[in-house]
Amino acid sequence: MSTAIYLNTARLGLMLPRVQRLYGDFLKFTGDEVSSLYFDKFIYFGFESLPNKIQKIYPFLSDWKGISNFKKSLKSILSVPLYATTDAKILLANRSCQLMKLGANLLFLKSQKVLTTDLEWPQYKAILKQQKEFLGGKIKTVDLRSFILEDNCTREDLISRVISAYDKYDCDGLFISHITFEGFRLPVEDIVKIITSQKKKPSFVVVDGSQSFSHSPLNILEYSDFYITGCHKWLRAWHPMGLAFCSQSNSVEFITTIYRQMLEKGKLDDPLLNFTNQLELGSNSAFTETVNLNSLFSAAAAVANILEGNQSMEQKFKKLVEQVEKLEAVSINYHWTPLVKNDSLKSGIGLIKSTKPSIRALTPKQLRASFQSHGIDLTAYGKGIIRISAPIKELDINDYQLFHKALDFCHS
Repeated sequence: MSTAIYLNTARLGLMLPRVQRLYGDFLKFTGDEVSSLYFDKFIYFGFESLPNKIQKIYPFLSDWKGISNFKKSLKSILSVPLYATTDAKILLANRSCQLMKLGANLLFLKSQKVLTTDLEWPQYKAILKQQKEFLGGKIKTVDLRSFILEDNCTREDLISRVISAYDKYDCDGLFISHITFEGFRLPVEDIVKIITSQKKKPSFVVVDGSQSFSHSPLNILEYSDFYITGCHKWLRAWHPMGLAFCSQSNSVEFITTIYRQMLEKGKLDDPLLNFTNQLELGSNSAFTETVNLNSLFSAAAAVANILEGNQSMEQKFKKLVEQVEKLEAVSINYHWTPLVKNDSLKSGIGLIKSTKPSIRALTPKQLRASFQSHGIDLTAYGKGIIRISAPIKELDINDYQLFHKALDFCHS
């Protein structure tokens, strides 16, 4: 059955119509002009560098204005005063894992003991551990998951628990998600502010923003040194591309020095990161790996879509949370229980657990397939837990009836 309700943006966001249009023109353009001088100019300088006759043939390419302007547009959607400064830096990479590798190196070059949580993305935690083994240092983990799910903790309780662990282990670095992959919204900005004001300021802070970029307000950028995110989830650009926002002016030079050293020594293996670095340096090696540039153009269209919208990020976030709460309210009638109770920790991602033994006995694949058979796509975990991401469109009565039907089928 085709998908009628898509609740899986936390895994992969549906491609925006505007992105689809640009990408269609880009495919035609590469087929017609890939070896011409027009193509090179377009990559470096954007749509306006093309002759009028070419612009008329491929009008939807107009969202691409060159790499420099693309980075400026990324700064514009953040609405953070710090990013108006010229020394703020954005890194682009084909793979966000390479940016996490860089972030872990930066952490252990600056810090001896890094505090993290048990809510982090497993692959990122593995990278953090690998770089710790390579550079030395220690990782300390504060357990938050059971604290949130079993103790119904408040935002203040969570802040106190993290700060207590930071103090107990005498940490001087921090790696933490803004919104976790399971949807818990962590008060990172308050944590960093309080640590800085009452104890010792972290030497370096890396934030995983994979689930918060284009999902929630990003005040966190004022309190992190290195914020890692991507374009294929809530931005809805489809093509994976990693972004790193170097948020603190006193860290930019250090970050730039380290990532260029790692590129030169082959410790960072990412064609797009290398390509954009060469552009910044004004060099152009003839022996670099072929770069997949598709993600640049799809991201440019997605960012342009945000800039031309009339909804603030605060309004968007509130609407996404409300969408999840409505779906959670429906699920309660069929013996499902929302796992995040405290409003301050909620996001546009919800976790719901079935109380029925037969459902909890299903494998994640079987549970997801049950919803897919009713035209609903979501993420399923073990023990009867599903993750729902707020749909972009407002659900209507037919959508809720379909969700009712899927829950009833599982319950029967």
